[in-house]
Amino acid sequence: MPAEVFIAILNSDVFSFFLKKFVKHNQDVEINDLRQMPLVVPTKTQAKRLESLAELAIETKRYEFSGQQPSHTLANKVRALVVELAKSAPVYLKPSAQQQLLATPESCLAVIELAVNWEAEKLYGIEGGGPFDEF
Repeated sequence: MPAEVFIAILNSDVFSFFLKKFVKHNQDVEINDLRQMPLVVPTKTQAKRLESLAELAIETKRYEFSGQQPSHTLANKVRALVVELAKSAPVYLKPSAQQQLLATPESCLAVIELAVNWEAEKLYGIEGGGPFDEF
């Protein structure tokens, strides 16, 4: 499994929810806590999707760190995610009107995070069972 896929799963709301609810309820997460977590190994299709989302998030963070506006290419990729989420995702994973503007790297990243959370829910077989942002 590529590192990007692993990081995307670890950063999803579903994984954090399970970790805080069943393993350790405070913020002091250690490697031993992660060893107790169930990790569903994605199929090749799921892994490719998570990897592309993680790479898109990394690209977006580069724009944020440099203080630049998102490029048109990046905004178009994220806009495709907005359409996909608006069409098929559960209500709590649909981007808000403000996030859909894609004027800043932060708004782009918020949409990417929603897409990662949706993919993680599908991976764990609990799609639409959330929201899992309790913590």
